[in-house]
Amino acid sequence: MIYKRFFAVISFLLAATLLLGVVVPQKVGFVNDFANVLSEETRNKINDWAIELREKTDVDMVIVTLPDIGNTNIVDFGVQLYNQWGIGSKQNEGVLVLLALQERKLRLEVGYGSEGYLTDAYTHQVYQTMESYLTQGNEKWDDAFIQGSMMLLSAIAKEKGVTITGISEYAQKKKESNSSGLGILAFLIIFVILIIATRGRILEWLIWFSIFGGRGGGGNSGSWGSGNSGFGGFGGFGGFGGGRSGGGGSGGGF
Repeated sequence: MIYKRFFAVISFLLAATLLLGVVVPQKVGFVNDFANVLSEETRNKINDWAIELREKTDVDMVIVTLPDIGNTNIVDFGVQLYNQWGIGSKQNEGVLVLLALQERKLRLEVGYGSEGYLTDAYTHQVYQTMESYLTQGNEKWDDAFIQGSMMLLSAIAKEKGVTITGISEYAQKKKESNSSGLGILAFLIIFVILIIATRGRILEWLIWFSIFGGRGGGGNSGSWGSGNSGFGGFGGFGGFGGGRSGGGGSGGGF
């Protein structure tokens, strides 16, 4: 039993990175949620977007959340992690989004080659957007990373002259969902106004109509199909392109 535990510890250390005194598990993809703060759906959604970005631009966007960073400086930690993992292409184009849970710190670390379009001013806007969600509670953390990722990916895609179709589809579905919600709200407002204007008689009319007007043919309507869209893991991740960073980016507390 002791030998099994010993070999388990050795195996873990071999598969991990010791960085500034903090053990960082082996990277598993573009989204590395080691602090377990994101839903599986969000992890996979952002990972898919990052894969599409890599395929179309050779630029990496990497998410890392850690339980803690041993009270080290998050800027130094971000630079070290970025360079040790080799995030980005050989042209040093990439961005790391790093969250330290215990320290409540967020850092956006930008590779040398991306500093021209992912400027400190722009990454500060991304940080402010994410921070506004992070301070609202754990239930908003998925939104923080979704919105932050969309801002970063959109800026990179614009610079490279490509479209990230995953983001476009997500934005369209979000727009349709919001429009549907507004339509229901408008109907309820109109219905309340009619009740007030008719002094409640509209309810009598609706009851009468439902009794005498709803006796038509009764065709059966089939139920909606429920396809399973299972989210897989990040198995077989091959690594990043060997990029480097020198401390460009933004961040702060939340």
